[in-house]
Amino acid sequence: MQDEGAFDEILVSKTIAFTGAAGLGVQGSVAIFTVTGQVLVEMIIGYCTEDLASAGAATVALGTTNSTSKFIAATTATGIDNGMWWSVGAGVAEAVNILDNQSTSGAAKQNRVAVAGNIIITVATADITDGTLVIYCIYRALSAGSSIV
Repeated sequence: MQDEGAFDEILVSKTIAFTGAAGLGVQGSVAIFTVTGQVLVEMIIGYCTEDLASAGAATVALGTTNSTSKFIAATTATGIDNGMWWSVGAGVAEAVNILDNQSTSGAAKQNRVAVAGNIIITVATADITDGTLVIYCIYRALSAGSSIV
């Protein structure tokens, strides 16, 4: 028998203020969410509240430790400006459809993804030296005690 409310959707968010420091914009990974157990990510998307800046052609991707662009493919960071949603490998002003298709090649998908690993942003090509992203994630716990924080 299923517990009442066991599959309720939960919203979590995290704000990342890029500085170019380790874990905050230098090339490599930026920790976003810690995943405990198994969860179903119903939706994940970023929103920019300060233009992203880079002295080079930095890219950002959103995924997990072992699948770095699982949710959003590599995107040129300087193309993500204040007031834009970060989705489908681009910054999009005002409103955006959540990417819900996935090819058999494993292309990026922003909704209904089973996850059992931490969620990260991968910075590549150059450092991101300034800017702010808010990452929103709606998920459902699958295993007992599972969560995203």
